[in-house]
Amino acid sequence: MLKNRLWLFCLPALGLCANVEYRNLAVNPNDKHMDVWTPANGYPHVITNNEHPNNPSNLPEFYGLNVIDGKTSNVGHGSSFPSWGPNNMETVPHQLDPNLKIDFGNPKVIDKLVIWIRADFPHDSYWKSATVHFSDNSTLKIKLDSTAAPQTFAISPARVTSYVLFDSLIQSSAKWCGWTEVQVWGADLAKPAAPDSLAAVAPSSTVVKLTWADKSTNEKSFLLQRKTGNGPFVTVKTIGANSTTINDSGLTPATNYVYHLAASNDSGSSANTPDVNVVTAATGVKGMKTQIQKPGFQLVSDRLNVTLPQQASVQLFDINGRSIYKQTFAQSGGISLAHLSNGTYFAQMKYEGVLINDKICIAQKI
Repeated sequence: MLKNRLWLFCLPALGLCANVEYRNLAVNPNDKHMDVWTPANGYPHVITNNEHPNNPSNLPEFYGLNVIDGKTSNVGHGSSFPSWGPNNMETVPHQLDPNLKIDFGNPKVIDKLVIWIRADFPHDSYWKSATVHFSDNSTLKIKLDSTAAPQTFAISPARVTSYVLFDSLIQSSAKWCGWTEVQVWGADLAKPAAPDSLAAVAPSSTVVKLTWADKSTNEKSFLLQRKTGNGPFVTVKTIGANSTTINDSGLTPATNYVYHLAASNDSGSSANTPDVNVVTAATGVKGMKTQIQKPGFQLVSDRLNVTLPQQASVQLFDINGRSIYKQTFAQSGGISLAHLSNGTYFAQMKYEGVLINDKICIAQKI
């Protein structure tokens, strides 16, 4: 048993592999009875539809929470042998269809169950079979024996689940049945690795296309956040697992947008990618169209006029960031754009090698 140690928990079928602590996830000696429990009391937590005796004078030795108290002594009965077992099992077998749920509070990766039945034979009977339900809607049928020894059940393939629920408990005979302890072995669900290589281009005045590399194997979704200017980032899209591209549409022409992206699952989100900037083109008209009016640039027909307070260099880029033109101007001059093919173009100014402005979307030729 790999209790209390770090384990490289690899489950390729679930796309999971992380250094996490493999342990019994179903132990909480401080659990509160379901009638008084609140989330502030913590997890794991036990819920059941029946306890013996099923009336206001419930005895603590029969509470459902006993199955996660860490105590496994099971050959005897009474307050020294706490266990869970429903009411009226001796006189009305199966009528109450008892069930027991161990709630973890958030998803876990589990691969094994260990159950100690109460084994005070012949006073006790036992449940010879049960069905286990998981939060992914899958089930597992188990068969139990009349033994005081712990009974182990492999969960294969392993499950990502936020609870285990036992029902369809079938008695061996019409005597009292109970469980002393239930262990659920596994690990916390690791957060996904962050995506990489986020890139953005604006193929039109209202659309930005984003691409990235998916570096995680256990994401449930990707969260795309966007901002403009000095405003805050807001989540604008939740994208399905294993995606590597998305179009963000309905944008404002001639606007600078900043994006970053994170992978997410039920355990939380990865770190964000580095921010990327992109500028949408202006609404197109025939010929050349100014995108952003900036001091120093003026678009007249198919010519970009440059007016500067001192000598500076001007460099033009296409939408893919490729430099297509560079010239140094004393104070003023012009750049012909007539030879350019259809597309969106950006300008950047430098003075004595120092960047004066970032790339400014100046024109769209259509």
